Amino acid sequence: MEQSISNNIQEEPLVSIIIPVYNVEQYLARCLDSIINQTYQKTEIIVVNDGSTDSCPDIIQEYEKKSNKIKVLNKPNGGLESARNAGVKLSTGKYIWHVDSDDYTDILSLEKMVARAIKNDCDIVISGYKTFPDDSKPDYFCSLPKFNETISGEKALCLMLCTRVGGDVWTKLYKRSLYTQNAIVQKEGHLSCEDYLLNFQLFSVAKTISPLNYKTINHIHQSGSISFQTKEKDTLL
Repeated sequence: MEQSISNNIQEEPLVSIIIPVYNVEQYLARCLDSIINQTYQKTEIIVVNDGSTDSCPDIIQEYEKKSNKIKVLNKPNGGLESARNAGVKLSTGKYIWHVDSDDYTDILSLEKMVARAIKNDCDIVISGYKTFPDDSKPDYFCSLPKFNETISGEKALCLMLCTRVGGDVWTKLYKRSLYTQNAIVQKEGHLSCEDYLLNFQLFSVAKTISPLNYKTINHIHQSGSISFQTKEKDTLL
């Protein structure tokens, strides 16, 4: 197992981990376990229950008893963007990390992202990920950042437009000040490209963005995912 690097982090800023939850009872415990067991522990875990109708509220309540880091927000169903916005509004950390509730993380992920953010004094860290077609298949696809040095937000926008930087939010660690100082909220009602629109706003005001050649997220791409459900709703409107 790879050795922890926490002793090399001189400053330990609070990180707000925002997890929107909607009817993912078969995946939620795995996600929360991977977050609670991060080697980097100076966190607040904001779980936004977006009107789940399955057993998610019970699972969340169990984990709230396990960890005093967990903050729970129950709200009527409003969609993924609405849940994330509610989580950001409640957050108090120096950094924000969005994690989807049907995905799970490597335990060193946050430690490595924070170390990179501090070392390069950057506004955003972009990491790699593994994506699986679904839980029943062992095959996966890996992706790492396709740039090698700290760049400007403007350059990152160009790379995102030519698909060399992904539009997802779960591979990125953001300074919360990007949101607060620029009144940024994730636009609602654009369900097929919500992550790209948020990154467009954040990249536009970021001064420095650094790559992290480490796969922080195990992303499950399947019909049960929160992102897939949201897009399905969009096609029916």
